[in-house]
Amino acid sequence: MKKERAVYIGEPLKQLRIETGMSQEEFAHCYKLGRSYMSDLEETQKVHPL
Repeated sequence: MKKERAVYIGEPLKQLRIETGMSQEEFAHCYKLGRSYMSDLEETQKVHPL
């Protein structure tokens, strides 16, 4: 059985959002995500398997 690898995407995601000049809410809306989920991703408070 293959193990899932955790991928931490918080920092690159935050960099991209900042470069586009969007708020977390605007950026999350573009990708149909909740603002609090976007915050969790950026802060890497959760591990998100791909």
